[in-house]
Amino acid sequence: DIGKPECWAKQKPWSDHVHYTFKTVSRILGEDYAYISMRHHSGPSYPSEYHPKTDFEKIICLADNLASGADRREEPKAGTPLPKPPVLLTHVLSGGDKVRFSTGAPRLAYTTQEIEKNLEEVGKNFSQKPDETYRSIYCFLKNSYLRFIPADTRPPINDVSLWDHLKLTAAFSTCIWLDGGYKGDNPEKYGFALLSGDADRVSQFVTTSTRLPDLSARSRRINKATEEAASSIEENLGPECLIFAGGGGFLTISPEKMVENIALKAKEAFEDITQGEVTITVNHVMAGGKKAQRSFGEVWRDAMREMRLKKLTRPALMPLS
Repeated sequence: DIGKPECWAKQKPWSDHVHYTFKTVSRILGEDYAYISMRHHSGPSYPSEYHPKTDFEKIICLADNLASGADRREEPKAGTPLPKPPVLLTHVLSGGDKVRFSTGAPRLAYTTQEIEKNLEEVGKNFSQKPDETYRSIYCFLKNSYLRFIPADTRPPINDVSLWDHLKLTAAFSTCIWLDGGYKGDNPEKYGFALLSGDADRVSQFVTTSTRLPDLSARSRRINKATEEAASSIEENLGPECLIFAGGGGFLTISPEKMVENIALKAKEAFEDITQGEVTITVNHVMAGGKKAQRSFGEVWRDAMREMRLKKLTRPALMPLS
């Protein structure tokens, strides 16, 4: 989908974005990766020669469908036959009636040029240092203007940024690959774990002392512990799988067979920083591919509900005398 900004800047049909994706990726990473990136749709709007053929391409196609269902549940309203700048990114809590960012054709075109210019040099090392290069590309895109461009220009599904869609697609791709690879087009052949962590009794820890320097220092320790837990997850799964981390909590997507090990390492990383003064409760729920695609919000609610129940089972602390 990296070709969408240029496609929309030139007001070409939505399905033409795959050609611009090929152009951008081939310049940065070469034609082999460009074909993998280009062939990520199998619908009737795309000629059969552009449909996925290899297992890599089929994984990305499947992940793209999962991510689109998870982050854009509604169907788009009838709109113009072609994307027409400015494209609007609406606020996720507004129902589509409040615009966060409006991006015209010149800025869309410039975004593509900026991405190609900044990543062309780093992409040369991809074959020799794939992990390091991938993380460099990820960090650049994370902070790029893709955060302000919608993944789809049609309301009401234009409330998801292109960056967020790319990240979620990458997360599903990673989990599918690490859990055994391509097993067919049926989403029910795949399972995903939603892993969450929530620090225990943070307020009690922070307010143990009422001295202002102590309050600040204890808050920083919680933040540092959260960062270490997040780093553990990113090291073992990749940064794309970490959905959120901050304030003593995290949320991540993980392959089924790896989730318990990932949870243990994240818990250890957190509690090493707090030296056991603050523990963290970790919990995960499982979801088949179809539920992740159609009811991701319900999976998230289930995860939060189970987390609350698990925290209620903690042993009570004796008050300090």
